Amino acid sequence: MINDAVPLPPQAAERYETTRLLGEGGMGTVYLAQDKVLDRTVALKIVRLDRADRARDQRRFRREISLLARVSNAHVVRLLDYEEHEDTLCYTMEYVEGASLGDLAEDGSFSVDEAVGIAAQLADGVAAVHEAGVLHRDIKLDNMVITFDGSLKLVDFGLAILDDEEVTRLTREGH
Repeated sequence: MINDAVPLPPQAAERYETTRLLGEGGMGTVYLAQDKVLDRTVALKIVRLDRADRARDQRRFRREISLLARVSNAHVVRLLDYEEHEDTLCYTMEYVEGASLGDLAEDGSFSVDEAVGIAAQLADGVAAVHEAGVLHRDIKLDNMVITFDGSLKLVDFGLAILDDEEVTRLTREGH
């Protein structure tokens, strides 16, 4: 267990026990964790707000949480909980056990039927995102996880916006 090395808000530290690093990105770090209250495995995303642009990072992370909370679909990762304390924001989401479509696509071993099934699941997930008024804006192979039973989950809403939002406020060309 790695809780000592992970800066969790107090309530999260009591509830979750981190077990390993799953990934790092521009906004935060994602850990595999055990929810000790509900006895389930979750993914825990943490953002430290002690960097130079604290206010911007805080707004973007809250936006990610808010937009993910709007979507409910079998092919979109589910938001489970959120906590904020001083310089740390974190949220838990369902842990999607599997591999990214990017990793799986490297060996090119998909049949036509499998590829069509994956595309249909992706279309269903993206439709649900759009029906919730959200634009994902980062749909790529690494943000699609295929579970061991063949289900697709769309993940990483770090660049998502409301569909009527001014895009240039969050990103610029080349960034």
